[in-house]
Amino acid sequence: MMQSIYKKYGPVSIILILTSLAAVLMLHQRGHFAEKTWQFLFFPWNLFLAWIPFVLSILLCSYSYSSLSGWKKGLWWTTFGLWLLFFPNAPYMLTDFIHLNQLDFVVWDGDHLIFNPDFSVWYDLVMFSLFIGTGIMLGCLSLHQIHVYLRRAKGNLASWLAVTIIMILSGYGIYLGRFVRLNSWDIFSPVQFVQQLSATFTADTVLFVALFSGYLFAAYIVCYGLIAMRNGQQ
Repeated sequence: MMQSIYKKYGPVSIILILTSLAAVLMLHQRGHFAEKTWQFLFFPWNLFLAWIPFVLSILLCSYSYSSLSGWKKGLWWTTFGLWLLFFPNAPYMLTDFIHLNQLDFVVWDGDHLIFNPDFSVWYDLVMFSLFIGTGIMLGCLSLHQIHVYLRRAKGNLASWLAVTIIMILSGYGIYLGRFVRLNSWDIFSPVQFVQQLSATFTADTVLFVALFSGYLFAAYIVCYGLIAMRNGQQ
Protein backbone atom coordinates (compact mmCIF):
# COMPACT_ATOMS: atom_id res chain seq x y z
CA MET A 1 0.00 0.00 0.00
CA MET A 2 2.89 2.35 0.74
CA GLN A 3 4.13 1.93 -2.84
CA SER A 4 0.65 2.78 -4.16
CA ILE A 5 0.51 5.93 -2.01
CA TYR A 6 3.95 7.03 -3.23
CA LYS A 7 2.93 6.46 -6.85
CA LYS A 8 -0.19 8.60 -6.41
CA TYR A 9 1.11 11.36 -4.10
CA GLY A 10 4.91 11.17 -4.43
CA PRO A 11 5.37 13.54 -7.39
CA VAL A 12 2.96 16.17 -6.05
CA SER A 13 4.59 15.87 -2.62
CA ILE A 14 7.92 16.80 -4.18
CA ILE A 15 6.26 19.77 -5.88
CA LEU A 16 4.75 20.91 -2.57
CA ILE A 17 8.13 20.62 -0.87
CA LEU A 18 9.60 22.81 -3.58
CA THR A 19 6.80 25.40 -3.35
CA SER A 20 7.20 25.44 0.43
CA LEU A 21 10.92 26.08 0.09
CA ALA A 22 10.27 28.74 -2.55
CA ALA A 23 7.81 30.51 -0.26
CA VAL A 24 10.26 30.48 2.66
CA LEU A 25 13.02 31.73 0.34
CA MET A 26 10.79 34.58 -0.82
CA LEU A 27 10.14 35.53 2.80
CA HIS A 28 13.87 35.52 3.47
CA GLN A 29 14.67 37.56 0.37
CA ARG A 30 12.07 40.25 1.11
CA GLY A 31 14.34 41.34 3.94
CA HIS A 32 16.61 42.91 1.35
CA PHE A 33 14.07 45.53 0.31
CA ALA A 34 11.12 45.54 2.76
CA GLU A 35 11.04 48.03 5.61
CA LYS A 36 9.38 45.65 8.10
CA THR A 37 11.12 42.29 7.79
CA TRP A 38 9.29 40.82 10.81
CA GLN A 39 5.76 41.34 9.48
CA PHE A 40 5.06 37.91 8.07
CA LEU A 41 7.27 35.60 10.11
CA PHE A 42 4.17 33.60 11.09
CA PHE A 43 3.93 32.13 7.59
CA PRO A 44 6.60 29.38 7.94
CA TRP A 45 5.05 28.24 11.22
CA ASN A 46 1.56 28.11 9.74
CA LEU A 47 2.86 26.19 6.74
CA PHE A 48 4.67 23.75 9.03
CA LEU A 49 1.37 23.11 10.83
CA ALA A 50 -0.30 22.51 7.44
CA TRP A 51 2.29 19.83 6.66
CA ILE A 52 1.49 17.85 9.83
CA PRO A 53 -1.91 16.44 8.69
CA PHE A 54 -0.43 15.60 5.28
CA VAL A 55 2.32 13.52 6.89
CA LEU A 56 -0.12 11.93 9.34
CA SER A 57 -2.52 10.94 6.55
CA ILE A 58 0.35 9.20 4.73
CA LEU A 59 1.10 7.24 7.90
CA LEU A 60 -2.57 6.38 8.42
CA CYS A 61 -3.04 5.16 4.86
CA SER A 62 0.14 3.10 4.86
CA TYR A 63 -1.62 0.21 6.60
CA SER A 64 -4.77 -1.69 5.74
CA TYR A 65 -7.24 -1.19 8.59
CA SER A 66 -8.50 -4.77 8.31
CA SER A 67 -4.98 -6.06 8.97
CA LEU A 68 -4.66 -4.15 12.24
CA SER A 69 -5.46 -5.72 15.59
CA GLY A 70 -5.09 -4.98 19.28
CA TRP A 71 -2.84 -2.05 20.17
CA LYS A 72 -2.12 -1.33 16.51
CA LYS A 73 -5.76 -0.52 15.90
CA GLY A 74 -5.75 1.71 18.99
CA LEU A 75 -2.62 3.46 17.67
CA TRP A 76 -4.34 3.99 14.30
CA TRP A 77 -7.33 5.69 15.94
CA THR A 78 -5.04 7.81 18.12
CA THR A 79 -3.18 8.95 15.00
CA PHE A 80 -6.47 9.64 13.25
CA GLY A 81 -7.54 11.79 16.22
CA LEU A 82 -4.32 13.78 15.90
CA TRP A 83 -4.91 14.14 12.17
CA LEU A 84 -8.42 15.47 12.82
CA LEU A 85 -7.04 17.95 15.35
CA PHE A 86 -4.32 19.27 13.05
CA PHE A 87 -6.18 19.12 9.74
CA PRO A 88 -7.88 22.57 10.11
CA ASN A 89 -4.42 24.16 10.19
CA ALA A 90 -4.14 23.64 6.43
CA PRO A 91 -7.34 25.43 5.28
CA TYR A 92 -6.85 27.94 8.13
CA MET A 93 -4.12 29.51 6.03
CA LEU A 94 -6.81 30.96 3.77
CA THR A 95 -7.56 33.47 6.54
CA ASP A 96 -3.97 34.70 6.41
CA PHE A 97 -5.04 36.78 3.42
CA ILE A 98 -6.37 39.27 5.99
CA HIS A 99 -2.79 40.45 6.47
CA LEU A 100 -2.87 41.91 2.98
CA ASN A 101 -4.46 44.93 4.65
CA GLN A 102 -0.93 45.87 5.70
CA LEU A 103 -0.05 46.48 2.06
CA ASP A 104 -0.91 49.58 0.05
CA PHE A 105 -2.09 48.36 -3.33
CA VAL A 106 -3.63 51.72 -4.18
CA VAL A 107 -1.93 55.07 -3.51
CA TRP A 108 -2.58 58.72 -4.24
CA ASP A 109 -0.82 60.26 -7.22
CA GLY A 110 -1.53 63.94 -6.96
CA ASP A 111 -5.32 64.23 -6.93
CA HIS A 112 -6.24 60.71 -8.06
CA LEU A 113 -5.70 57.10 -7.03
CA ILE A 114 -3.41 54.71 -8.91
CA PHE A 115 -2.25 51.16 -8.38
CA ASN A 116 0.94 51.18 -6.35
CA PRO A 117 3.95 50.59 -8.67
CA ASP A 118 6.13 49.62 -5.68
CA PHE A 119 7.61 46.18 -6.48
CA SER A 120 7.60 45.05 -2.84
CA VAL A 121 3.80 45.22 -2.62
CA TRP A 122 3.30 42.84 -5.54
CA TYR A 123 6.17 40.67 -4.35
CA ASP A 124 4.31 40.18 -1.07
CA LEU A 125 1.09 39.32 -2.92
CA VAL A 126 2.86 36.50 -4.79
CA MET A 127 4.52 35.35 -1.56
CA PHE A 128 1.16 35.28 0.22
CA SER A 129 -0.37 33.23 -2.60
CA LEU A 130 2.52 30.76 -2.57
CA PHE A 131 2.32 30.14 1.17
CA ILE A 132 -1.48 29.97 1.28
CA GLY A 133 -1.89 28.00 -1.95
CA THR A 134 0.57 25.38 -0.72
CA GLY A 135 -1.27 25.11 2.59
CA ILE A 136 -4.65 24.67 0.89
CA MET A 137 -3.27 22.03 -1.47
CA LEU A 138 -1.70 20.14 1.44
CA GLY A 139 -5.10 20.07 3.12
CA CYS A 140 -6.93 18.86 0.00
CA LEU A 141 -4.43 16.09 -0.70
CA SER A 142 -4.42 14.98 2.93
CA LEU A 143 -8.22 14.83 2.93
CA HIS A 144 -8.17 12.92 -0.36
CA GLN A 145 -5.93 10.25 1.16
CA ILE A 146 -8.31 9.79 4.08
CA HIS A 147 -11.30 9.81 1.73
CA VAL A 148 -9.89 7.04 -0.48
CA TYR A 149 -8.90 5.02 2.59
CA LEU A 150 -12.39 5.28 4.09
CA ARG A 151 -14.02 4.49 0.76
CA ARG A 152 -12.12 1.23 0.53
CA ALA A 153 -12.92 0.35 4.12
CA LYS A 154 -16.54 1.57 4.49
CA GLY A 155 -17.89 2.27 1.00
CA ASN A 156 -18.58 5.35 -1.11
CA LEU A 157 -21.57 6.78 0.78
CA ALA A 158 -19.99 6.46 4.22
CA SER A 159 -16.72 7.99 3.00
CA TRP A 160 -18.46 11.08 1.53
CA LEU A 161 -20.47 11.47 4.74
CA ALA A 162 -17.24 11.35 6.74
CA VAL A 163 -15.62 13.91 4.42
CA THR A 164 -18.61 16.25 4.84
CA ILE A 165 -18.42 15.99 8.64
CA ILE A 166 -14.66 16.62 8.54
CA MET A 167 -15.22 19.75 6.45
CA ILE A 168 -17.79 21.12 8.89
CA LEU A 169 -15.51 20.41 11.85
CA SER A 170 -12.65 22.06 9.96
CA GLY A 171 -14.76 25.16 9.33
CA TYR A 172 -15.39 25.35 13.06
CA GLY A 173 -11.70 24.74 13.75
CA ILE A 174 -10.76 27.66 11.48
CA TYR A 175 -13.19 29.87 13.43
CA LEU A 176 -11.66 28.79 16.75
CA GLY A 177 -8.16 29.46 15.47
CA ARG A 178 -8.86 32.87 13.98
CA PHE A 179 -11.27 34.41 16.51
CA VAL A 180 -10.84 32.47 19.78
CA ARG A 181 -7.11 32.01 19.09
CA LEU A 182 -7.17 28.34 20.05
CA ASN A 183 -4.50 25.96 18.79
CA SER A 184 -4.78 22.24 18.01
CA TRP A 185 -2.93 21.32 21.20
CA ASP A 186 -5.19 23.40 23.46
CA ILE A 187 -7.57 20.44 23.61
CA PHE A 188 -5.11 18.86 26.02
CA SER A 189 -6.23 21.51 28.54
CA PRO A 190 -9.85 20.31 28.45
CA VAL A 191 -11.40 22.51 31.16
CA GLN A 192 -10.16 25.78 29.68
CA PHE A 193 -10.85 24.48 26.17
CA VAL A 194 -14.52 23.74 26.89
CA GLN A 195 -14.98 27.08 28.66
CA GLN A 196 -13.78 28.93 25.58
CA LEU A 197 -15.97 26.83 23.29
CA SER A 198 -19.14 27.74 25.18
CA ALA A 199 -18.97 31.36 24.02
CA THR A 200 -18.73 30.50 20.32
CA PHE A 201 -22.22 29.16 19.65
CA THR A 202 -23.69 32.17 17.85
CA ALA A 203 -25.39 32.86 14.53
CA ASP A 204 -22.22 34.50 13.21
CA THR A 205 -20.26 31.35 14.06
CA VAL A 206 -22.72 29.22 12.09
CA LEU A 207 -22.44 31.51 9.07
CA PHE A 208 -18.64 31.52 9.25
CA VAL A 209 -18.48 27.74 9.53
CA ALA A 210 -20.91 27.33 6.61
CA LEU A 211 -18.89 29.74 4.45
CA PHE A 212 -15.51 28.15 5.06
CA SER A 213 -16.83 24.59 4.99
CA GLY A 214 -18.35 25.44 1.60
CA TYR A 215 -15.07 26.86 0.37
CA LEU A 216 -13.19 23.80 1.56
CA PHE A 217 -15.73 21.53 -0.13
CA ALA A 218 -15.35 23.43 -3.42
CA ALA A 219 -11.54 23.33 -3.25
CA TYR A 220 -11.64 19.62 -2.43
CA ILE A 221 -14.00 18.83 -5.32
CA VAL A 222 -11.55 20.51 -7.71
CA CYS A 223 -8.67 18.48 -6.24
CA TYR A 224 -10.76 15.29 -6.32
CA GLY A 225 -11.68 15.87 -9.96
CA LEU A 226 -8.10 16.59 -11.04
CA ILE A 227 -6.84 13.42 -9.37
CA ALA A 228 -9.64 11.42 -10.99
CA MET A 229 -8.70 12.85 -14.40
CA ARG A 230 -5.04 12.03 -13.84
CA ASN A 231 -5.88 8.46 -12.81
CA GLY A 232 -8.09 8.08 -15.88
CA GLN A 233 -5.24 9.13 -18.17
CA GLN A 234 -2.80 6.58 -16.78
